[in-house]
Amino acid sequence: MIFTRKDDTNFTTTVREITAPKKTKQTLVIIDRRVDNYQQLVSGTYPETKVVVLDVRKDGIEQITGALSDELATSLHVVCHGADGILYLGKTPVSQENIYQYRGLLQEWAVEEILLYGCNVGGDRQFLNSLHELTGANIAASAHRVGNIAKGGSWQLEIQIGQVNYGLAFLPEVIQEYSGVFAVSFSEPTNFAVGDNPLSIAVGEFNGDGNLDLATANGLSNDVSVLLGNGDGTFAAPTNFAVGDNPLSIAVGEFNGDGNLDLATANVLSDDVSVLLGNGDGSFAAPTNFAVGDNPLSIAVGEFNGDGNLDLATANYISLSGSVSVISVLLGNGDGSFAAPTNFELGDELRSITVGEFNGDDNLDLAVANYFFADVSVLLGNGDGSFTAPTNFEVGDFPLSIAVGEFNGDGNLDLAVTNEFDVSVLLGNGDGSFAARTNFETGYDPTSIAVGEFNRDGNLDLATTHGFSNDVSVLLGNGDGSFANPTTFATGGYPGSIAVGEFNGDDYLDLVMTNSHDVVSILLNTTGPPGTPEDDNLSGTSRNELIDGLAGNDTIDGAGGNDTLLGNTDNDSLIGGAGDDQLDGGSGIDMMIGGPGNDYYVVDNSEDTVTELADAGNDTVNSSITYTLGDNLENLNLTGNDAINGTGNSLDNTITDNIANNRVNGNDGNDILKAGGGDDTVNGGSGADQIIGGRGNDLLRGNDGNDTLEGRPGFDILLGGNGDDILTGGIGRDRLNGGAGNDTLTGGASIDRFIFNTNQEFETPTIGIDTITDFDVQRDLILLDKKTFTALESDAGEGFSVETDFAIVESDDAVATNGAFIVYNSASGALFYNPNGSESGLGDGAQFAVLNNDASLEANNFQIR
Repeated sequence: MIFTRKDDTNFTTTVREITAPKKTKQTLVIIDRRVDNYQQLVSGTYPETKVVVLDVRKDGIEQITGALSDELATSLHVVCHGADGILYLGKTPVSQENIYQYRGLLQEWAVEEILLYGCNVGGDRQFLNSLHELTGANIAASAHRVGNIAKGGSWQLEIQIGQVNYGLAFLPEVIQEYSGVFAVSFSEPTNFAVGDNPLSIAVGEFNGDGNLDLATANGLSNDVSVLLGNGDGTFAAPTNFAVGDNPLSIAVGEFNGDGNLDLATANVLSDDVSVLLGNGDGSFAAPTNFAVGDNPLSIAVGEFNGDGNLDLATANYISLSGSVSVISVLLGNGDGSFAAPTNFELGDELRSITVGEFNGDDNLDLAVANYFFADVSVLLGNGDGSFTAPTNFEVGDFPLSIAVGEFNGDGNLDLAVTNEFDVSVLLGNGDGSFAARTNFETGYDPTSIAVGEFNRDGNLDLATTHGFSNDVSVLLGNGDGSFANPTTFATGGYPGSIAVGEFNGDDYLDLVMTNSHDVVSILLNTTGPPGTPEDDNLSGTSRNELIDGLAGNDTIDGAGGNDTLLGNTDNDSLIGGAGDDQLDGGSGIDMMIGGPGNDYYVVDNSEDTVTELADAGNDTVNSSITYTLGDNLENLNLTGNDAINGTGNSLDNTITDNIANNRVNGNDGNDILKAGGGDDTVNGGSGADQIIGGRGNDLLRGNDGNDTLEGRPGFDILLGGNGDDILTGGIGRDRLNGGAGNDTLTGGASIDRFIFNTNQEFETPTIGIDTITDFDVQRDLILLDKKTFTALESDAGEGFSVETDFAIVESDDAVATNGAFIVYNSASGALFYNPNGSESGLGDGAQFAVLNNDASLEANNFQIR
């Protein structure tokens, strides 16, 4: 569909296919590098086409003006992310609200046509009209998604003002192959102090340095805090400017024609709005107050009467008469002053107001959330500063916050409203009416809502704050009016108002919100560069990023920062670089190199390789297959449900089992070995190991070294091996054998067996003296193996069948002259082997155990085997 403009308000419709350009030598392509795979577009234009990639830290319109002064062009192509009537160009989005600030620059362009490739930009005809008026150029744009067809996009720029002759600037094969899909992630919050009780936040560029700044309305200190951005995600200390009493809402606009952004607050207790004119250096003039209705709770900015001056609208809790709530509209005079308010009655307890163009007449309209009526009121603008009677549309209970976006690609603006438990999305029909609401789960009691494109798939997303759970939910848009399940990110205490901006120069939209404790929290978007279904070479930056290669044989280099690298399908190469990285190659044969830092690997193929350098951090492999740790890898987690094995190396390893029946081997080093939920066999190897049983019936072997073995739940067998070991059975019927060395044995609850067996004849240096800490004479047994205690005459399988094999004495001196082979000193708890019998001395025997809980040991507490 081609819309050919006849005058300022009317369009005629024709149909024409846009083909290859006729005169490429006069074509200039401007590309904002935040678009998906922008390098593919840079190299994919027709021959002799001039391409300029914007610096996103500088103003986009200024850069385009400079490029046109250097390169005479007939056809200008602008490639950037977009939304209804918004071009995300460079540091400052261009929209109807600020386009007239660029009047002088736009009038210098002198091009015949401008093709806008931003998604949904053509959804706002008023914006296209203004661009046409200021440049004199014919305009082509789309009210839908632009780009890959499989993702709901198209390369047809179906909305046109005037005749566009030069066609698309990109080669057909590039148009066919262009693609990109993205995930979303955000950093931990960083807090910055503001005034007392910040209730609302807005984003703008207040001092001309190209970095976005913040402004908060502070309810208790009756001022606004302005925090100037440093461009790296941090902000300078706040400067406070007085306003009216108890400001609850703040908005940004350019009210006096000097090109500097100004501020306006709604002051609930003084029943007015305060306007602070910006000086362009981050400071503001003293406020001028303008009366509105009683208790204004929310403020919005728009151009309502066609004079080119920005106006104000406030949602007031009650009216001047006190009977119903009203909206106050203050028409701007263009010099920073405003006319007396015109009030429009509607609803009950108005809480939030927003501006959009909902019926295609190019006049801005209003939408308001009515808290007690559980609906939103839409007032269609007449273009002269007046509005029609409200039409109400049902939403969820207790709507608090409202936002505008184009969520389903039809070119009509939609609404999103926070309710008590969810978000209601109302899809616009383009005539001022809206479809029935669809509710999407967020978290409990969403307080504030913002719209942004966070994962760079071309679909607008939602972000909501939740005061009771101290977090923010991000709902990624599917492009059809539906949204994915929320992803939750922690914030500061009790987050309130939320806004979106690009604060650290990485081209990704970040989040900022007010919090209790008089701070704002910044969550930086850590989404990484895009992957495609093809073979990609993706490189990160020094920030923390999530980079998903999707399908294809990808090479992903995280560079600096704590990165998450996802290879997905096929054979990938992942390089973490400096920082604590997570590397997951996905299916296929993957090569993963962590680099310095504490890295985390996922292995799912026997041919996956993991490479680490010495002294390059403490690294962990998560493996769903049998795996042996390679050089310089410290930790291993066995994952999944399959019975697999894990083996350590010469370092001090920590190995954790899964829920199946597995074998875990520590090998050299002082290891920590943890059994899982199955019946596991865990071998410590050499070194002083800590071996921890799981929920199953485990076999734990310390082997060499001074080991610590814990059986925990289940019927476990604990074998200390060589060394001075500590064995603790835990819950369950356990069998404990300290082996050689001086061991400490604790059976724990239930019926336990303490085993003395070295698989050779008794030798004092070998068997040592073990300490039994909790022998229970009512249920525990001491097992003596005849291979070790060779002098015993009692039959295996029973207790002392030969009565003279066991005796109880009350001193160590009496042990040496007693005729029994096993002698217990009830006074000291010492247990002796006396192969010498009645002859003086113990011969080759010695003390081999001590019971340190004053156990009244009897012959029936033993079993011979």
